[in-house]
Amino acid sequence: MSRSRLTDPSRIENQWGKPLGKQAARTPSGLYGYPKQIQSSCESSVRKLRKAALKIVKAAYQKDAKVAEFLTTHARRNKSVPAKVLLATLNEARPVFGKYGVEGGKTAAGGRYGLYGYPAKTASLGVQACAQFREAAGHIASDLHRRKAAKYGRITGFLKDHWKQGKCGYSRMLHASYPDETMRLASAKGEGINEYNAAVKWQDRGDERRAKTEYLEAAKAIGHKVEAKDLDKIQAEVKMALEKRSKAEGVSYTLHTPKKASVPTTVAAWLGEDKTASSYLTVVPAYGKDYKSKAQVMQAWNEGKDFQINDMSSRYDGSYINKQDADNQGGLRAINIRYNGLRKVVVINL
Repeated sequence: MSRSRLTDPSRIENQWGKPLGKQAARTPSGLYGYPKQIQSSCESSVRKLRKAALKIVKAAYQKDAKVAEFLTTHARRNKSVPAKVLLATLNEARPVFGKYGVEGGKTAAGGRYGLYGYPAKTASLGVQACAQFREAAGHIASDLHRRKAAKYGRITGFLKDHWKQGKCGYSRMLHASYPDETMRLASAKGEGINEYNAAVKWQDRGDERRAKTEYLEAAKAIGHKVEAKDLDKIQAEVKMALEKRSKAEGVSYTLHTPKKASVPTTVAAWLGEDKTASSYLTVVPAYGKDYKSKAQVMQAWNEGKDFQINDMSSRYDGSYINKQDADNQGGLRAINIRYNGLRKVVVINL
């Protein structure tokens, strides 16, 4: 054994066989053994695709409510992944459609019939929705590859693991639509603008953690390394970098500025101040986690684990909440937690 191997701190192990020194410091801390930066980039793309899916199924449902039946048949008969994911999105959103006046359209009786014996209009809407969803997945996956081409293996690996282990249909669509490793995509003008403006909205809502994530994503899009630590300073630094970039491109972009008014920093404070807030919230396990049984859900909730609000009826959709947040305010009566691939629900009365 060489002397260098004996003295290399990255190769030294403790009595339990765990690496010490530099190797231990580099141990990934995100989901499935990936770095948190990889997880954050992929989850950001998943959120974008979920938003696109919701927009697509909402438009189709308003034109014809039977599109849900068509997607069910299309997913079963043709093994269509887009149809399966869109159907899950529609089933998740449909309970709150009525609250916002979103009603399903009706197809006139008679006329021509199309795929699987459904009215031609219904079949056409369903097929178009699947095509639009696949196209959206391609756009988002290509944008992610353009920004993270050097980390191709880790990005595609995380998407695959999140699809198979986390049962995430959006990750499956992104993985299937991802460009080949050899493809190099040109940089687009206005990179980081959407992420920056989204961060401003989250900052105005008081979700500092989500705002910081979006600001950092905006900076990464233009290759800027953020030096600041405070949220307000991060916002100012990223805005300056984007303005410098847009000036170099010779194009003007609209960059929003956070409101100066004080905003609550916790979900509990939001719910306590918002008298119009719903008396219940629907949440899902945060950070890509999932639970297979009610017992696991209750254990995680009672231990104070974070859950993510997944409720279109709340303006805090996408924010995080835990047991302490829910217990410390008086306007919330129940928490609906979806688990086991979002197929089951446990209701926690407060």
